[in-house]
Amino acid sequence: MMNRNNGTENTVPAEDMSIKEMSIKEMPANDISEEELETARIQNRLKNLLWTISGDYSLGTEVNAAVFKKSKYIALYDAVCKGGFARYFRPRTLEQYFEKAFLYGAEPSVLLPLSRLCIESAVWKKLAADRGGIAELRRMAFEDTLTKESGRLTHTDWGALEGCYLRYCLYKSPAGKSKQLWVDKIVSLQDAGDTIDIIRCLDEVYNGAYPKGFADEFKGFGLFEENPGRGRQSGSEEDEEDKPEKEEDRIVNLLDDHLQEEDDGKNKAQKPNAVVLEDESMALAKDYIELNYGKSYLTPKEQRQLNYQICTGAHKECKLHFSDGLLSRPDASAEGTSPAEEQPPLQDSADTYQMEYARRVLTENLEILKANQLMTRQNILSLADILKRALLTREEKEIFPDEYGKIRVDRLWNIGRTDNRKMFDREFIQEFTDFAVEILIDSSGSQQIRQSMVALQGYIISEALSLAEIPHRVMGFCTFGDYTVMRRYRDYDEPIEADKRILEFYGSANNRDGLAIRAAAHSLSARREENKILIVLSDGTPNDIIVSKSKSRLRVQYCNDYAVKDTAREVYSLRSKGIAVMGIFAGEEEALPAEKQIFGNEFAYIRKISDFSNVVGRYLKEQLMV
Repeated sequence: MMNRNNGTENTVPAEDMSIKEMSIKEMPANDISEEELETARIQNRLKNLLWTISGDYSLGTEVNAAVFKKSKYIALYDAVCKGGFARYFRPRTLEQYFEKAFLYGAEPSVLLPLSRLCIESAVWKKLAADRGGIAELRRMAFEDTLTKESGRLTHTDWGALEGCYLRYCLYKSPAGKSKQLWVDKIVSLQDAGDTIDIIRCLDEVYNGAYPKGFADEFKGFGLFEENPGRGRQSGSEEDEEDKPEKEEDRIVNLLDDHLQEEDDGKNKAQKPNAVVLEDESMALAKDYIELNYGKSYLTPKEQRQLNYQICTGAHKECKLHFSDGLLSRPDASAEGTSPAEEQPPLQDSADTYQMEYARRVLTENLEILKANQLMTRQNILSLADILKRALLTREEKEIFPDEYGKIRVDRLWNIGRTDNRKMFDREFIQEFTDFAVEILIDSSGSQQIRQSMVALQGYIISEALSLAEIPHRVMGFCTFGDYTVMRRYRDYDEPIEADKRILEFYGSANNRDGLAIRAAAHSLSARREENKILIVLSDGTPNDIIVSKSKSRLRVQYCNDYAVKDTAREVYSLRSKGIAVMGIFAGEEEALPAEKQIFGNEFAYIRKISDFSNVVGRYLKEQLMV
């Protein structure tokens, strides 16, 4: 066959042929089942198709045989599109965009499906011009997707957008006005000549179709600028094209597994692909983390010691970064005044985009607080009253009859007449024990769509605890690459004014819940208070699929059932040590089973913010009364 990239004949070397058949030939005959043999044959067929289309037999990728079993047309066309993208465009450029997008909080479960639509639109006409039968294969794949993945296509806004695109391509059926705009954008990529055209379209569609996007200020993340801030500078196009691609986890792998074996529309991917960051990217990761989340308030020695103590087991290759955020720098506000109260003006000349975005989110959260001021205040006062009364009850005297103590004259008639010998009253004063509370908030990208309400919930709890004079700390957490960021909003002994810093909350990146809970408990355990309570606000879906090469070598990806079980183990471990753990669910209903698996019956599902103080108050009252 001819390789259209260079016009030279490209034959398959014998050693490459043996590699292609290795998945079958190297299996001992006695150890392979008929089903495994069939799966290996399907994988080889799809890989051969991808290699043939791309003209690059060194291309490393994984294909999903389960997709073929459900629809051979979807699986075949998927391989065709991947091969076409590798042939006509520059996958490495798109991968760089993904790395920056995920860094700024883009949601992989949204961005990757939208990228598949953009790639398909950009390659199909070019493929159809080169090879007969592509148009017909495309039609059958689209029809199967509409019928066999109907649940997925109706469950989310971006799934619905994909359904609109497929119907428009098949039948020219127009979508509603809001979605047709994005469908037309994607369709216009049929004439795309460069990878940058795909990225520009994807960036625009993501920010429009996904409610929170990742903010206009970050559009493109400097990918189209000559000097993208403190991030690495982009090399020339020639350098990128000539750069060897030795790793197996290239961008082609990021586009796998778009059809699950049991697709019920709830996005329960069994084996989602990890997004593997280059060593070059991870070398700059610490700079990225500091740029987006602020510098660590720990010394390097303290940081190393905590990493050594906490990052073990399933989190062995991870690192922790403890920060006070971008707006809580020593010069961000006057002493005793929180940035949330100051609302500093935007400073385009001196501040980074990240600082500007953080201020915009703070302004948005303050507006939500203002719009719900009466209800929020009622929740705070109600919860504070519940806590105060519970603490007072612990200090009240209990009086009970006994055989000694203070004599009761009205019981003396029992002498000689009954067997009752309890002629006295004894006073019992319960020994006072104090409490410390840690509030841990999931700050991942999946919380963007509800980040103002999550901030409001955290603020209500914190302000009520302050009014009840219960020492507490509020932390947020998210994960990017090797780093899990522990963002401190207020510390245990700070005044009540510090509570409003929680309104700086925003969601970005991934969430490694098990590690974050372990890190929060580490500091809580060191408190002198006898009774300790950890409150976790999360969406019940721990997920860390943006990894470095060191973490990609770990046996199991941190997502789905594995991540849920790891988080549940951490919760169980804390409870066995006497730390009370409560979950507050802030997610979609389909994640409730995972939340229950993690926290058991000790979690609250707040459907209405007006019920917040009563639901949370009942749990905290029980803990304070024990």
